[in-house]
This record gives sequence, C-alpha cells and structure tokens, in this order.
Amino acid sequence: MLDEVAEVAPGYVRGRFLIALIMAAIYGTGLLILGVPLWAGIGLIAGSLGIIPYLGVISGLILALGFAALDGAGLSRLAGVGAVFAIAQVIEDDILTPRITDGKLEWRPMLVFIALIIAGDLFGLLGLVLAIPLLAVIKVLIRFLDELYLRSDFFLAPAPATPDAETIAAQPTVAVTVSTAQAESDAQRVVAPRESPPPKEP
Repeated sequence: MLDEVAEVAPGYVRGRFLIALIMAAIYGTGLLILGVPLWAGIGLIAGSLGIIPYLGVISGLILALGFAALDGAGLSRLAGVGAVFAIAQVIEDDILTPRITDGKLEWRPMLVFIALIIAGDLFGLLGLVLAIPLLAVIKVLIRFLDELYLRSDFFLAPAPATPDAETIAAQPTVAVTVSTAQAESDAQRVVAPRESPPPKEP
C-alpha cells in the first residue's frame, strides 16, 4: 500500500506540472495570435495556476479579457480570447488529463471539482493545492481495505447450510400431524375417566 501511495500522489503532481507547462504554451500562443498585451505573462500565470484544476483557466481568462479591453479590443477580439481559453480547456480535459494523470487516478471531473470546493472552503489555498494528492491517498487506502476484506476469513467462509425446498415444505405437514395426534391423545385421556364401569354379576 505504501508503495502505491508513493507512486500515485507524486505521479499526479508531476503530471499536473507537465500539463501546466503545456497549457501555458497553448495560452501564450493563442493570446499572441490575437495580439493581447503581456501574452507571455498571462499564459505563464494561467498555466502555473493550472496546477490547481480550473483555477488557471479562470484567472487567465479574466486577465486576458481585462488587458485586451484596456488595449481597445472589440467584441470579436474579446470573443477570440474566450475561444482560446475554451479550446485550451477542452484540450486539457479530453486529451492531456486522461493521458497524463487520469490513467493513474481514474477520477470523474465532478469528483475532483467537489473535492476542490470542500478543501478550498476548509483550508483555503493550501487545501486547493493538497486536495487532489490527499484524495489519491484516500483512494489507495480504501482500495487496500477492500482487498483486505475480500481476502479475509469472514468473506471467504462458506455460507451456512440452508434446508432445501422439500424439507421446508414438509415441515408444516409434520407439525400438523403431530399436533393432531397429540390432540386425539389428550381427548382420550379426558373421556376415559368419565366412562361408567361395567355392572357386577350377582
């Protein structure tokens, strides 16, 4: 179990760093094409914050839209900025994350999102950073306990023998027969003393 924990959690962190670098390059390239000021810095910030899922794309989109608007960008250019981050997010969710990190973790995005919300609400920024590695450790622990239970004597013990259908069906008949015989015997005991004795011969 400890070997698996040591492999999964650091592997996820390394995968997130690799994804962050790739996403920074995608953000920067898209913003460069659109002529957004400080495209390199915005791409680097968005990619770096992308270590925490969904934080990078949100912060990068806000910064890019803000600087583009200050540069006098029109609606079409602002829409292009939004399209850059939307396409980049699709690439991250459908291509990069499944190939780099989800192969080890096998998590649904909704589970990751809920874990981030809970950890961020309880522990702030530190919770956002440590939520996914901690979740990986918990998953490994649950898997270990499940395998331990499946190999336990309690799980492998044979089930107690149960009577078959014919035996169960015959039990009421036997009970009724015994009850009827007992009732007849009791009736004979009650009637027997009441019978008059035969007359004596003179």
